[in-house]
Amino acid sequence: PHLGLFEPCCTVGEAVAPGAVVARIDVLGRKTDVVASDGGRVVSLGFAANDLVEFGECLIEMTAA
Repeated sequence: PHLGLFEPCCTVGEAVAPGAVVARIDVLGRKTDVVASDGGRVVSLGFAANDLVEFGECLIEMTAA
């Protein structure tokens, strides 16, 4: 695993549907989508855009729909 750059695709307070792309992680120029497994509302972003993130970190906190 490598460190990756965090790219949020949602904002705090936004309603998110199941399967929506909520962020992208850029590892060595290859971007991977992070999708919401359930619907809900974004409570907080764990990182700012372009922060380095590691495997297993909490990226986005959401409430249940």
